Amino acid sequence: MPKYFLLISLFSLYSCGYFFGESREIKFECYNAKLVEFAPPEGTFKCAVYLTEKCNNDSRLFILIRGKRYKELSVKKTGMIFNSDWYDHKLGLEFVPDPDQNSINNTDHLGVIVRFFY
Repeated sequence: MPKYFLLISLFSLYSCGYFFGESREIKFECYNAKLVEFAPPEGTFKCAVYLTEKCNNDSRLFILIRGKRYKELSVKKTGMIFNSDWYDHKLGLEFVPDPDQNSINNTDHLGVIVRFFY
């Protein structure tokens, strides 16, 4: 019986890996274009991107795979903006500010949390 308990415990812990992961918080200045690239932690299989703060609706945020634009992400409302399988691809985020905004009247930040799940 004890060996089955240990086996069940290990299986339960492994299957709950979706709830555990590593995350990075990234802040973009609303008036500066910026590119951020990093490799996902080894062993992760899923990626989610959450928007915590927003600038304005005319700014643009792109997710990159190996340095190339993959998908434009919506920056109109906070919350989860991307959720997909992600296996060993280098991840990048490119922020393109609204060209009509400048540093005088827009001093906010765009807050993004990128989370990789095991």
